[in-house]
Amino acid sequence: VQKPKEKKIRIIIRNGIVDLKVETTNLCPMKELTEHIIKKFPFDRIDKSIKISGQIKDSQLRFFHYGKEIKPNDLLYMLQVDDESIILMMIRQDI
Repeated sequence: VQKPKEKKIRIIIRNGIVDLKVETTNLCPMKELTEHIIKKFPFDRIDKSIKISGQIKDSQLRFFHYGKEIKPNDLLYMLQVDDESIILMMIRQDI
């Protein structure tokens, strides 16, 4: 996939019934977006059956777009993440 021009996009990070709207660019690396999500996502509103001890670590989060996992080094455009796209977030329990 050829690298496109940079453009601002608004995406939705979804975990169950909790959504976080994020403004970023299509050239943003997932690792950078993950760091932002850790700071801004309202983890305290998630189902209480998920045991979250202290600060969430980036290794506990997995992201998916159209059934494909987004890896930390992926840029959003590589998986056709565009304006108003929804990215699903799963949280692994801290073991």
